[in-house]
Amino acid sequence: MRAKPIATLAAALALVLAAPAASATDFVYEGRLDDLGKPANGRYDLRLTPYGDATLGATLAAPITFEGVEVRDGRFRLDLELPLVQADAVWLEVAVRESGSPGFSPIPGRSKAIAAPLIGACWSTLGDTGSDPASNFIGTIDAQAFVVRTANARSLRIEPASVTFGSPALPITTNMIGGSHANQVAAEIRGATVAGGGIPVGATEPTIFTTTGPNRVTSHYGTIGGGFNNLVGDPAGTASSAVVATIGGGSGNIARQGWSTVGGGANNTAAGNSSVIGGGVANSATGPRSVVSGGQNNTANDQDSSIGGGTNNTTSGPFSRVGGGSGNTAGQQASTVAGGQSNTASATWSTVGGGSGNTAGAQASSVGGGSQNSAGASWSTVGGGRQNVASGTFSTLGGGDQNAAANTSTTVSGGERNRASGLIATVAGGSDNVAAGNLSFIGGGAANCAGGAFSWAGGRRGKVRPPTDPGSGSCSGIGTSTGGQGDEGSFVWADAQNADFVSTGGNQFLVRAGGGAAINSNDPAGSTLRVNGTVRIDTLAAAGATALCRNANNQVSGCSSSARYKSDIADLELGLATALRLHAVGYRWKDSGTADLGFVAEEIAKVDERLVTRNEKGEIEGVKYDRLTAVLANAVQELAARDSLAADDVARVRAENAALRAELERRDAEYRARLEAIEARLAPQR
Repeated sequence: MRAKPIATLAAALALVLAAPAASATDFVYEGRLDDLGKPANGRYDLRLTPYGDATLGATLAAPITFEGVEVRDGRFRLDLELPLVQADAVWLEVAVRESGSPGFSPIPGRSKAIAAPLIGACWSTLGDTGSDPASNFIGTIDAQAFVVRTANARSLRIEPASVTFGSPALPITTNMIGGSHANQVAAEIRGATVAGGGIPVGATEPTIFTTTGPNRVTSHYGTIGGGFNNLVGDPAGTASSAVVATIGGGSGNIARQGWSTVGGGANNTAAGNSSVIGGGVANSATGPRSVVSGGQNNTANDQDSSIGGGTNNTTSGPFSRVGGGSGNTAGQQASTVAGGQSNTASATWSTVGGGSGNTAGAQASSVGGGSQNSAGASWSTVGGGRQNVASGTFSTLGGGDQNAAANTSTTVSGGERNRASGLIATVAGGSDNVAAGNLSFIGGGAANCAGGAFSWAGGRRGKVRPPTDPGSGSCSGIGTSTGGQGDEGSFVWADAQNADFVSTGGNQFLVRAGGGAAINSNDPAGSTLRVNGTVRIDTLAAAGATALCRNANNQVSGCSSSARYKSDIADLELGLATALRLHAVGYRWKDSGTADLGFVAEEIAKVDERLVTRNEKGEIEGVKYDRLTAVLANAVQELAARDSLAADDVARVRAENAALRAELERRDAEYRARLEAIEARLAPQR
């Protein structure tokens, strides 16, 4: 069966609709009707019975029934006439039923109807109509406070200020004290507000708190939004000590100076002028305009310093800041610790980004993060890593482990146990490297030493000697240079062999490459040094007994002509005829203008291709002058053979001539003898 409608919040507002008659007064009854907990809509029958008392007494007149009353959104209005008997004190009892239903359901309680002369002396719980705020109001017209009670305890107190303004003289402001009846605004304080909260001292709060206390304002225009045991003002100060200070809520908070603010939390103290604590527990902002956003046990001690949160952090320099974390300290002007744990920025403009146990201890020094790093000189920087130390002015240490940048403008990029101790020296990385010379550099690797000024070392155990033995580290025990700058300007690169490769003087370029070295090639091809390209040698050593040649692999080699290196050996066909075709010329070199003599390679190629060289493009480049000796040797041998034949012919002619001479001489002697014999025979005849 449908439940009967029940009217709730029923109240009466008297409003004269016509002039009073001799025996009755016109009233208006406005009420609210709920049906099953929701505003009713529809038509209902209502019955009103007038009484002379709120709870007792007989009826003043017969019940008045109104049938088919329209109710919209729970609201309805009735016009009626009531007797004038005690017209200023008539109570109405109301009963309701659905239109046409057999019986009425009474609404508990009676509502007071008020006659026209008393309008404004009382307020309807459903709200008044026709009132004028200039003359109809709730409050006092003298200098007394206005109090609202609940359960007979003060819940709101509005106090006028003793300071007045204007004509007529009116209080310039009021104090608003809400919440617990124990909440307080000190005497002679003006413009204060306690919006709520508060617990009387000694009271038991059964579900949340173990400590109690009211909210108190002891300075002008102070504000407490809620919570309990909060204090705006300085009990030892004056009414102006914490003017316009604010506590939003929480418990045990204190805003002790002018314009200071505590947003909430517990046991926080904003003790600096215009200081702010956002919340958290046991935080303190003691410097002017200092800020603690939250966290626990944080203290901002100096002007314009701030702590973002975390726990046990401290700022003690003007404009210093700790972003968060735990146990961090920003101890000087404009110093910053962004976060992390147990970090310290103890100098002006110093910064620690985060990490743990880091220290930026000199002006404008910086540690980005990591653990147990130290930037101990002005403008020094450690990016991160562990146990790194930048102790030189303008020194930089990127990261890694146990590295040191120990002189002015030195740099260690990373790695472990590296040290840059020379002025403007650099170690790029690796381990156990030492750049001890001024402006020296180590590219990486392990156990290298750049001990000379402007020196470079890299690889493994590449060493440039220092001027003195440092006594430890990679530059110790390798000998020293006689120069005051060590082996300055020397470059030493060592391969992976586990042995020292040490410079022997200044301005050297030393490379130890067990697998060979190459220039303009990535393959030494089994050579100690391979050069792919033009090689220029400006100065050669004094001549020696051994000549150099280039073999078929383009390697510089000894000039050997042993049969061990040859095959298909045969007599050379080139000789005197070839030599006679060689065209010797004089000329000048284009690059230098130097006069010279020799042959033109293109002409020699026409004589025999084997006498010229070609480049990688197949273009004719040079003459194989050494090969011309074979041609010339053949030519000489041909000439020698011709000379031998001529000598044999001469000897034969000479022999033949001698034989002829001997024959002639024999015949001459024979002829002489015959002549003498003839002459002898003829003589007697004469």
